[in-house]
Amino acid sequence: MKNFDKYVKSMLFSSLIATWHALFFPIRVNSRMVFQPWLLQQGFLPYVQIGDEHAPLLPHLLAWSSVLFDGDALFTARFLHGFLIWLIIFVSIWIVFERAGRWGAVACGAYYFALSNGLGFWAMWYDLAVTPLFLIAYLVITSKRFSLPTKLFLVGLSTGIGFLVKQHALLLAILVPVFLLTHSTTNKPVWKHYIKPSLLSLVGFLVPVMAYLIYFFSMTNNWYAIWYWLVAFNIAGEYSALGAKTPTIQEIRVILPTFIMILPFVLGTIHLSFIRNEKQKAGERWWLLLIMMLTAVMLYPRYSTMHWATMLPFLAIVSGIACGELVSDAAASFHQFRYRQWGVYLAIVGLLWIGPGTLNYIHVYRERENRILIEYDGLPELAELITNTTTLDSILLFPDDEGVGNLYYLLEKTPPGFWMMNYPWFRNRYEIDQWMTAVTKEPPDQIIYFASRGPDLYPEMNQFVTSRYHTVHELEWNGQLVEIKERSQR
Repeated sequence: MKNFDKYVKSMLFSSLIATWHALFFPIRVNSRMVFQPWLLQQGFLPYVQIGDEHAPLLPHLLAWSSVLFDGDALFTARFLHGFLIWLIIFVSIWIVFERAGRWGAVACGAYYFALSNGLGFWAMWYDLAVTPLFLIAYLVITSKRFSLPTKLFLVGLSTGIGFLVKQHALLLAILVPVFLLTHSTTNKPVWKHYIKPSLLSLVGFLVPVMAYLIYFFSMTNNWYAIWYWLVAFNIAGEYSALGAKTPTIQEIRVILPTFIMILPFVLGTIHLSFIRNEKQKAGERWWLLLIMMLTAVMLYPRYSTMHWATMLPFLAIVSGIACGELVSDAAASFHQFRYRQWGVYLAIVGLLWIGPGTLNYIHVYRERENRILIEYDGLPELAELITNTTTLDSILLFPDDEGVGNLYYLLEKTPPGFWMMNYPWFRNRYEIDQWMTAVTKEPPDQIIYFASRGPDLYPEMNQFVTSRYHTVHELEWNGQLVEIKERSQR
């Protein structure tokens, strides 16, 4: 009954925050999360007909799930966004309930209440989707219920599934050698203690990866396409140089207060390890810190607050446990120290988290009529402008990016044979050739030409458009010039 009470309280609080996020906060649902899954449903092949450097599983998951929602790709993305937020917060609060009691769980919830929208939860993106796999890895590695071989297999399995959601999840493989080193024994041979368990973890990793490869090659035998986009592009491509973005000083200043409880948590962990000699409890905390540090790699190479989504739960858990221990220590303290500790707890939880969080939520609720779907809102207006102006046949958007790609979905049109966004890091020979081959083989009847979105950055593509198509309509949308071009008669 006690554990059931923890589940219910965790579920209720996480449901409240997730519902608020889903209904009132601005959400980023760009063309990777809406149009691309819809395009998969139309029969386009990943990597062969869709240029995407990201891991494959999330667009597939959205495409498969959309069947449950009558093919509504936008609602599917929004539903999964809300569900992921609920799941992450629920698991986090439950973990803190187990380790630091009621007041720790309250602090964890307050942390989310204040910071979750600013640190990652505002975007339906790969970082949010991979977060449950990191939490699962932590729960498995610290569980008392699983044997060592089972733990290693499940960590490998979590790593494999996570890798298919976001390549950075491969970092979870670091947990295997660390785990084996911390559980080393002197009476076992190297093969039995290190190599054999590592192979077991490798098998767990390969199960989902091989399953996806079999699925992929059942659709196409184009091995080079998946190799290029998942490996060659990310390692040898220009994205890390042209797409890289480091945080500004102001962005760093904004983030620093979120780490306020890290030092007390680390000091408490050292105290447990070397003073009180509570190895089991200290070990759980060291694993928490290690996985949290691994999630920091998500911020590379293109900094954005949405990439904090994977680290946020671990920050919330650490902060909740540290605050909970502050209060539990107060219960055993003398009166004068007890009041001071409760005062510190209330100052952190109340003034730093609940207070600002409440003001933010009140503001968001008052502005609920102006709530936006980032990189989607505004496009229905443009779609209506276009359909009221002309009858569309086959179309191409140029330049195409995350801000306009969902227009295909709204117009219920597919690009000609190959879809790729237009960004400076998508200008390698292979990418341009794929695009040129597609538009030459299946020339679109009309081109929606965004003159304000830098078509001159892509001279070869722009030359193809301007030499073969002429402008028949000019529209003004969001302060931008949008031209409708039709194929010139030759």
